[in-house]
Amino acid sequence: MKYSIIAFFTLIFVFSGCKKEPGFGGNANVKGTVWVKNYNTAFTFLLGEYPGADEDVYLLVDGEINPLERIRANYNGQFEFPFLYPGKYQVYIYTKDSSANAIPGIIKPVMREFEITENRQVVNLDTLVKFDN
Repeated sequence: MKYSIIAFFTLIFVFSGCKKEPGFGGNANVKGTVWVKNYNTAFTFLLGEYPGADEDVYLLVDGEINPLERIRANYNGQFEFPFLYPGKYQVYIYTKDSSANAIPGIIKPVMREFEITENRQVVNLDTLVKFDN
C-alpha cells in the first residue's frame, strides 16, 4: 500500500511537469504570404507589385528577444513554420520605412502576432506587405 501511494504521487509529479513551452516539437503550424510593393525612391509612385520570393521571414516566441527561426519565402512568397507547440508567437519581415519623414534606408518590422491554442491547429496569417524602392 505504501509503495502504491508513492508511485501514484510520483506519476502525478512527473506528468504535471510535462507542460510544453512554445517552440518546435508540436504538431501545429502557421502559414502566410509576403507581398512586395515596389515604389520610386520618394514612395510616391507604385512601380510594381509581386510575390516576395526569397524574402526572409522570422518566427519569434512571445517574450523572447531572438527569433526562434528564420526561413525564406518560396517563389510565390509563401512561407510556413510547422511543428509548433501551443503558445504565443510573432512572425515578422523587414520593410523600408515608407512614411513621408523617413530617413532613406531605414527599415522597420512588419509584425503579426498570433496564438496557437490547440494541437493540429493551422494559423493562416494576413499577407505581410514589404515596401521597397
